[in-house]
Amino acid sequence: MKFLMGHEKDFWNFVDSIKKEDKVAIISHNDLDGLASAFLLEKLLDFKKIKPKLIEIIDYGDLENCFVKCKKEGINKILLSDIYADGRDDIAFFINAFRDFDLFMIDHHPINPKIRNIKNIIKTETPFCATLIIYSLMKHYFDPSDSDWLLEAALVADRSYFAEENLKLLQIKHPSITEKNIMELIPGELMQTIGAAIIYYADDLKKVYNFLKEKNIKSMEKARKEIDKEFKKWTNEFKKNAEFYETKKILFFYGAPKFGITSAICTTLSIENPNKVIVFVSDSQREPGKCKVSARSNSGEVDVNILLQKSVRGLESAMAGGHKKASGGTFLKKDLEKFKKNLVS
Repeated sequence: MKFLMGHEKDFWNFVDSIKKEDKVAIISHNDLDGLASAFLLEKLLDFKKIKPKLIEIIDYGDLENCFVKCKKEGINKILLSDIYADGRDDIAFFINAFRDFDLFMIDHHPINPKIRNIKNIIKTETPFCATLIIYSLMKHYFDPSDSDWLLEAALVADRSYFAEENLKLLQIKHPSITEKNIMELIPGELMQTIGAAIIYYADDLKKVYNFLKEKNIKSMEKARKEIDKEFKKWTNEFKKNAEFYETKKILFFYGAPKFGITSAICTTLSIENPNKVIVFVSDSQREPGKCKVSARSNSGEVDVNILLQKSVRGLESAMAGGHKKASGGTFLKKDLEKFKKNLVS
């Protein structure tokens, strides 16, 4: 694992600087990698006998408001994980946060040149998810292997296994695992169960976070049964009704699922169609009047992070960001046709 920004010692020095009187917040992304990252960071703080005052599981677009909340709560130290904070054009609020708080960020999204000179940031290449970074850093303090089950699920969720060294890491406990059968074996099954719970309890992710802390897999399996029904329905709808733009190799579909399953569907369909770009647009359940878009390119021939950023450029109240093979964004529903035109042009 190569660090593109920052060093291990930077993180260790930050953690060692935290005192019992400090008011600490953990802010992490609202996907499996984000929840697992927060889980490990809280575990590390517990080892240091520090109790965080806030643990916030958020979407990228909620970060600015989260900083406002931290100020009101008197937070002075922040551990930020798996948040693409530098993924927007205007990141002044994020840069200013390093002045307002003693902040450390751990992330694996592309680097915005505007943050190159900021200290207290660790960035790795995309395949090395935030959970893996934190897990590796924790070894400086104690053996975190009792959390291997969650690390494995995060590696599958963020498709980190496409990097050979990460696949070999999974093969230590699961020798027969390959890119093709990974969803059928324990790490893949666990990822799907936790992922389903994240979708089902999207409005109460603290519940899922507590399930993880309790290792309460049974409660998450109940949620998976409900999600699986909706997943099958909308996967079939996509296959039957998606528009195919041959010159761009884009499969485009707009639908309104009951749950936030578009990202998971795109991942599955991308595996089935490795040489096509899968784009699923749905109504945002969190923000009425907005659309949510998920995009995948299993082959990586098309950089969907760049594709979506191009597609939302110039649109009002729109944003997009992610990785080369997996990205997402939001835009106003009234701009759906403009988005689509930008996407396929």
